[in-house]
Amino acid sequence: MKSIRFLALLLCAALLLPLVPVHAAQSGGSFYLTASTAGQTLIEPVAVPYTAGQTIRDALRGSGYAFGGIDTAFITDIEGVAGNFTVYYDGGAYSLDAIASPETVTAVVFSERERGFPALLDAVTELARFRERTDHVQNYPAAQQAYAAALSALRTADEAGLTTLLAALRSAVAEYEAILNGTKYPVTFTDTAGTAAQLTLTDSYGNVTQVQGLRAEVVAGEYTFSLSDGGANRVDGTLTVAGAVEKQVTLPTGDWFGTIRLHNASGASAGAYPGTQDEKTHTAQFRVEDFRTLAYLYAERGVDAPADAALYSCYIGQNGKDYGDGSQPSNRKSWSSYQTALVSLLTAGMTDCEVRLEARSASGADMRIQSYTLRLHRVPTLASLAVYGEGTRLPLDFDPAGTDYAVTTVSDRLAIEAAPFDTEGYSVTVNGGTSAEVPTGTITVQVAHTNGERTAYTIAATKVDSVEVRITVPAGTDTAVFNAADSEIAPVGSGTYRLIPGERYTWITTKQEFYHAAGSFEAAAGLTVQASEPDTTDRLSALASYSARNPKNGVSYESDVPFSAAQHRYTLTVPDANSTFYLQATPTGGYAVKARYLRQTTNTDTNGTQAEINVTATVDPAKTATACGQSLAASGYSNTVTLRLSRTAGSVEYYQDYTLLLRRRLTLGGLSAAVDGVTLNLLNAKGEAQSFDRDVTEYWTRVDVSARTLDFTAAFRSLPTETNPNSGGYLADINGTTYAEAPSAALTLDPEKTAEDVTVTVHHADTAALPATYTLHVQKTEPTIVTFVTEPKEATVFLTNEQSGRRAERATDGSFALTPGDRYTYTVTAKGYVGTTIQHYTAPEQAETVRVTLQKAAENTGLQQLPAQWPSFRADAYNNGVIDARTPVSSENTVLYWATQLGSGYSSDACGCPIIVDDCLYTYGGETIYKLDKRTGEVLAQGKMDHKSSFAINSPTYAEGMIFVGLANGCVQAFDAVTLESLWLYEDPLGGQPNCPITYEDGYLYTGFWNREDGNANFVCLTVTDEDPAKTDESKLASWTYTSRGGFYWAGAYACKDFVLVGTDDGEAGYTTGHARVLSFDPRSGRLLGELTLPQTGDLRSSVTFVPDSEGGLAGTAYFTTKGGYFYGLHVEADGTFTEGSLRALKLANYANDPKNPAMSTCTPTIYNGRAYIGVSGTAQFGAYSGHNITVIDLASMSVAYSVRTQGYPQTSGILTTAYEAENGYVYVYFFDNYTPGKLRILADKPGQTAPVLITQETDESSGKHVTYDTPYVLFTPSGAQAQYAICSPVIDADGTIYFKNDSAYLMAVGSTMDRLEVTAQPEKTVYHAGQTFEAAGMQVTAVWHNGVRTDVTKLVQWSTDPLTLDDNDFQITYSHVLYQDRDGAPGTAYAAPVGLAALDVRKHIYDRVETTPEGHRGTCSYCGQTDEAFQPHEFVWVIDREPTEEETGLKHEECFCGYRRSENTEIPKKEHEHTYVATVVAPTCTEQGYTLHTCPSCGDTYRDAWTDALGHSWDAGRVTIPATEDTDGERTFTCTRCGAERTEVIPKTGETPCDGGANCPGRRFTDMPAAGNWAHAGIDFALKQGLFNGMSATTFEPDGSMTRAMLVTVLWRLDGSRAPAGRNTFTDVPGGQWYTDAVTWAAENGVVNGIGGGRFDPDGRVTREQIATILFRYAAKRYDTSARADLSVFPDAGRVSAYAREALAWANAAGLVNGTDNGFGLILDPQGDATRAQVAAILMRYVKSIVRRDDGSEKAPQEKSLLRGRFISCKAVG
Repeated sequence: MKSIRFLALLLCAALLLPLVPVHAAQSGGSFYLTASTAGQTLIEPVAVPYTAGQTIRDALRGSGYAFGGIDTAFITDIEGVAGNFTVYYDGGAYSLDAIASPETVTAVVFSERERGFPALLDAVTELARFRERTDHVQNYPAAQQAYAAALSALRTADEAGLTTLLAALRSAVAEYEAILNGTKYPVTFTDTAGTAAQLTLTDSYGNVTQVQGLRAEVVAGEYTFSLSDGGANRVDGTLTVAGAVEKQVTLPTGDWFGTIRLHNASGASAGAYPGTQDEKTHTAQFRVEDFRTLAYLYAERGVDAPADAALYSCYIGQNGKDYGDGSQPSNRKSWSSYQTALVSLLTAGMTDCEVRLEARSASGADMRIQSYTLRLHRVPTLASLAVYGEGTRLPLDFDPAGTDYAVTTVSDRLAIEAAPFDTEGYSVTVNGGTSAEVPTGTITVQVAHTNGERTAYTIAATKVDSVEVRITVPAGTDTAVFNAADSEIAPVGSGTYRLIPGERYTWITTKQEFYHAAGSFEAAAGLTVQASEPDTTDRLSALASYSARNPKNGVSYESDVPFSAAQHRYTLTVPDANSTFYLQATPTGGYAVKARYLRQTTNTDTNGTQAEINVTATVDPAKTATACGQSLAASGYSNTVTLRLSRTAGSVEYYQDYTLLLRRRLTLGGLSAAVDGVTLNLLNAKGEAQSFDRDVTEYWTRVDVSARTLDFTAAFRSLPTETNPNSGGYLADINGTTYAEAPSAALTLDPEKTAEDVTVTVHHADTAALPATYTLHVQKTEPTIVTFVTEPKEATVFLTNEQSGRRAERATDGSFALTPGDRYTYTVTAKGYVGTTIQHYTAPEQAETVRVTLQKAAENTGLQQLPAQWPSFRADAYNNGVIDARTPVSSENTVLYWATQLGSGYSSDACGCPIIVDDCLYTYGGETIYKLDKRTGEVLAQGKMDHKSSFAINSPTYAEGMIFVGLANGCVQAFDAVTLESLWLYEDPLGGQPNCPITYEDGYLYTGFWNREDGNANFVCLTVTDEDPAKTDESKLASWTYTSRGGFYWAGAYACKDFVLVGTDDGEAGYTTGHARVLSFDPRSGRLLGELTLPQTGDLRSSVTFVPDSEGGLAGTAYFTTKGGYFYGLHVEADGTFTEGSLRALKLANYANDPKNPAMSTCTPTIYNGRAYIGVSGTAQFGAYSGHNITVIDLASMSVAYSVRTQGYPQTSGILTTAYEAENGYVYVYFFDNYTPGKLRILADKPGQTAPVLITQETDESSGKHVTYDTPYVLFTPSGAQAQYAICSPVIDADGTIYFKNDSAYLMAVGSTMDRLEVTAQPEKTVYHAGQTFEAAGMQVTAVWHNGVRTDVTKLVQWSTDPLTLDDNDFQITYSHVLYQDRDGAPGTAYAAPVGLAALDVRKHIYDRVETTPEGHRGTCSYCGQTDEAFQPHEFVWVIDREPTEEETGLKHEECFCGYRRSENTEIPKKEHEHTYVATVVAPTCTEQGYTLHTCPSCGDTYRDAWTDALGHSWDAGRVTIPATEDTDGERTFTCTRCGAERTEVIPKTGETPCDGGANCPGRRFTDMPAAGNWAHAGIDFALKQGLFNGMSATTFEPDGSMTRAMLVTVLWRLDGSRAPAGRNTFTDVPGGQWYTDAVTWAAENGVVNGIGGGRFDPDGRVTREQIATILFRYAAKRYDTSARADLSVFPDAGRVSAYAREALAWANAAGLVNGTDNGFGLILDPQGDATRAQVAAILMRYVKSIVRRDDGSEKAPQEKSLLRGRFISCKAVG
């Protein structure tokens, strides 16, 4: 029944959704498809069509999705992601070979479920139909979230879970439909220009309303609008509809555009495309030939254009890019410029295109726009045109852009050869027909296209009579005659030619093939031409060719024969890896040398074109040679270079040719062999390491005798590509088998042989190339077991093969299996010891034991163990950014304390990120390491680093009294944390940038380096031990290293005692092709415990955040992000291995779907309370508002809870504080924008939240569209010199101060503003004579910050050094270590700290010089000499001269302060007894302090100290001892549960009989009404009778429910008579027309409320007890006596009262409005606790009866109160 009900619900819902048509079976149909693993959705529900008779398998093949194993029985992977997939469709079927039809299949589900169920298919159908809806419901946030939750549930949820989530989706859809069907409000525009005709409104979901006219009706919401005249003029902007809206705009008028032209090149002289411009319709038409690919815009500003009108060209380029996006600066164009390229607008061909020009001018928040449409119509052309007369090509210099030509011929008919630019859609006619042979005269060749365009080429062909010309030549000489078209003319007889009179011809004589002479003549009747005999003397005396311009730096190319002047043909052998050819040639007899050849290039347009180079270098190996550029590509293709030696004598050119065939010698690009995935070492004949060298063709290698398969791979010099015509062509024969493209083979080894050979011969498609054969001799050997025994035993032995660079793995018994004869390097290290390394250890033939004893390192006694509050990248060992400091949470209470510049810029001289050690900051910049005072930013100490870092994007790391800094070139340097002197330096052999945090764990450091995207770099483990305290530059050995392609970038490791986790780059250029890996290492040996290649592409450039399964446990989940746009979770077992199938991935979003620009993240996740917080990049990493955002992830569902846009990429990691969670339920997360000015933002979040609650609205002005976004709340904005890109994660101390750096190279501190500056200890000297200066000795000053933190700032304060005056008794102490803040939305607003006061006694005279007599004394002022007129009597006190003991009397005398003495040597009796006290702790009681009582057992003498605070009473709920009546107050008696003490509280008279909860009780209908006698009952009873409250439903009141801020101010507003506010609402989150809008406005302008900061009121925010006290206090203070104050210190939590609420809460407590609340241990104020509905009812009752009414119950007079309008007004609207 449950399934039936579920199906029924789905069917009902389906009736409400748009239906997808289903075709009849005979014509096919479609089914819905979805696919997922347990952790991620691979294919969202989508319709897959099928044709009649097609199987499900065939339909899946044609779906466009990738199904691995689709042709087999099992699907192994989907969309490239492997999984244990099951398939389920209608009726529980799973065969993919069933015929698809509506009866057999409606939905197909691939998942990792064990089994499916029918409701799953219905859910897929419902989700697919949701996606297919066309009303943009998919953009409704609640529907988005509900859909995402239901989509996630498809993977694992049961039927009940799906039911709940689908119900939520339907509810969200219903909400959305209710919004669309809600009340419509008129939106009316007024156009002052009077031309508007068409209005378009687009809501925030994408729904468009378009009307003709100026008025539309739409539902409430946010809209963009476009009001136009139906043509080229419009106004765009945004508006909020909450009621009727009227808006006035002014459409553009006049001419904002002048002359518009398009050119085919840049510059004023470039050719213009023919076109017409219609100023009335704002259109221009241009004709563009099909071969054109460039368009340059010239547009003049019109006479009516505003001065600020900016020009934009809007179109979608041929590359798919939107060139109308105003956020890209390059899309804005210049007026009247000839250099304005319309990039990617044109491609060769006949495709028309259109460009919309826009002139944009801002009008307030709106944009006035006039547009102009350019239409480019393509015109067909010919690619070639030739004319032939009687087989001879006539001279015609063809240009596709030219249409008029003339030829002269002796023929009656001509043949025309004409080829169009392309074939598709083109046709060519000659004189209107298809025949290519036509008579002379005017010939029209027309090329036409199916688009209707045509181009006519005209040839004026003139027939003339030929003339005979005789050419005489020397005997033995061959002759040829050519016309200007280079067409050879055949003779009509011996030496006789019929030629065209007036045309020029060339004769060429040739002798012995290589020797030539040439001359020219103009044909005329009867002309005889004497052709010259060629010069047959060989004119080349020397020839040389090289691979480099300087012969000394290259090699000479080998020739098949030695050079001889008489030898005119040579074959040179050039390796295929070479792409350079240089010549030296020495001519004689005045000849010059040119090299002629066809170019070899990587571009099809230039490849094969003719090149001619002057060879000016003569043969001399000491001099440079002439480059024959592009004569060779690095390939297997040969080329021919012809050297032409020539000289001119008169009109005759003599020349002779030498031919050079450049034949390629083939080579391999690489050669390798492996066994079981382990690459073998290549050796030479001597057994030494031999790297692959293309010129070395013989290699040796050793394999284990047990090896049965050898994986052999050879690499070609190049593989064929479509774009490079000289690539590929290679073939390889491996042991006789031919391979192309990928020459690799798995070769079976013969177990009977001890050695085998592998041969590979490389061939090429160019048969002129010389093949090459390479041989690999495979020698089989038994491995040798080498055992290392170390002292200490736990020492790490790291052993690498010197030939391959690969490490050898150590067995559990400490042994290594090594290849005999191979050379190894081993390093032995241990913390606390001096490491050692041995190179060139040769593995023996027999097993052996190697013993290594390490020397104990001398102790560095100078190192001090310092407390470290923030020792590295993150404060804790898990790399998780969770703290509990009370950081600032509002901009008005946040201030920049200081900014100190350390270094410059963002490169190697930049300031590094800080850490906090010993209450100081440590960082670095340039070549200096710094220690700074964290309160002032003053540099306390600095040290010299060995060299600079790379980009200073990481912090130092502190451990064991040392500071560690990553330096450029793969270095780590250690410093004494106190002295900043160098201790040691590690230099990695592979070098690299030190871009990873340095992780410390148990005496070892772990970090990685990066060289380039596809280069190798190391992850390294180092001991921290200072192995030689006497040296400051000792070289540190690595305990172990791990080499990875791509290296490690920002990939901070997580390390514990059993494993180390780290991520890698993907090893490929960019981040959309390669796959990163997650690695797990044994922390001591470096042995790989786990390796996982991520299924999605992209570099892993975040640190690993580790969340243990249990506190202190080793197993847990690692979280990280990638540049490919994914967030991952991976479970790790306690032994460091990865839990199979535990990888979960979430695709991130940046408001675009651009595969080339994914939502990349390099942010280390912050994990708390089941949620993750990360920063995500937009489509342009360094572009403003391009989709950057902070994303909040729900980990349970692995889905995005919500995201919120930011201006810049929050590229670094967030820090989360839990300090306020107990007070308001929120945690606060801090991120920086990596975009100038580098804003510091906060996100307030709690579980279940689906949208941001703290926002700052920001407008993107760069796009020209004034787009406004809700962004995370801006806490602080660096200003002036400090404004820059910020690539630093926040670092926060215990006081809540935030430290950071940005690309300005300033290190900064931001924290809470100061509430007050207290002089907590007065100075020793407080009495001054006027004119003296202040002395601070003994004074103590404390700063009390807004977050409640108190700090001693005695050493940081200032005061005036001017002479004191009699007015300086309250002497000002100032604090200057504050700079500026964001206030009222303005960054950089100066801030001044409060002033403290020292209590001085500044007198006119100080009588400190005393004259004494026995009768008295008088004083004289030492400052001015003034003397008292009369003597004053002495004031004597006893002064002890000798203390008495039990054995001896003491002595004393009397002395006046003036120094006069009497009663000398008065005896003091002996001491009777010396006490020995015993301490007894007396616990505090409710009213009495606790203390320690010290009693002398022998005499009973006592004293007390160590006082502790009284506990305070723990009152019970109280009992009514005197009921209140209509005329008299009652009394409630409370009893302390600890001591039995009692107190009473007045129960205000009710004006009627006290409620007993009976039939007359107004709350009797509520099931949750507190019982009569409960403290809450009377207040609720009163509120219900007075109409102040209603129930939350018909049966519930919800006394413990929260009161909102909007509800409270509405009650007070109505008490005040509902007076209309004088001004306008200023809060951004209080929309107009709401039931509380006027109340909030009234409350703000009357000082009753101030808002919560950032221009927000937070109407739905819950009211705390201190807030309600403050609001009532401000309200009452304007009309009643509010002077009463209670002593709040009796409450143990009085210190938690916010500064703004202290006075108000003291009054409210004194007035009996806000009393204590019992927390189970006694009464507390609970100031930040939410005020419940019951508490507010009680407070309002007390307020009305105690404050508003007199004691007799009558209302106070108007001068005592505001007008009540005769009654209390019902507050039903506010709940």
